Amino acid sequence: DEYNAFTAMSNEKDNQKKVALAEAFLQKFPDSGVKNYVYVAMMNAYQQLNDAPKAIETAKKLLEIDANNLDALRYLSFAFPFTFKPDSADAASELSRAESDAKHGLDLLSKLQKPANMSDDQFQQALKPVRAIFNSTVAFVALQRKDYPNAITSYKASLEDNPNDLYSIYRLGVSYLSSTPPDYNNGLWY
Repeated sequence: DEYNAFTAMSNEKDNQKKVALAEAFLQKFPDSGVKNYVYVAMMNAYQQLNDAPKAIETAKKLLEIDANNLDALRYLSFAFPFTFKPDSADAASELSRAESDAKHGLDLLSKLQKPANMSDDQFQQALKPVRAIFNSTVAFVALQRKDYPNAITSYKASLEDNPNDLYSIYRLGVSYLSSTPPDYNNGLWY
């Protein structure tokens, strides 16, 4: 039953149905050895449905059972700058959580073992987009805290891995212009 339920959920193409099948699976098999994969599938389905609040909620549930899940850490780090509200009552704790998640993700990436069937270059290319997201989130948190030197450092690290990220480019410029004294040359350039 568990195998059939997992297979049906995995093979479902309609994201609404996939979410329903995933929720049913988690209710029927709460101690399953594959529930991490079910949460990842459900998180991805919510992303495809453009339901960021549910995707974020699912990613947080996934981290409760697997604190080292790179998929959940990546998604939370990616979504954070778009969902953060600086005037919310718990903004400081949200910034701390985002920074902790992103730094944990960077730490996990640094310890990740290269698969035997991948070249070193292929492995590094696969890590770049994820590392860019984590560095961008660390930078965003620093920018919100008005820690411009660390924001600049982390945005530069992000842009080394993803030089076409317009959000990081713009926010790097803001970091330069907000520094004391403002660095107009770099700020206006970015």
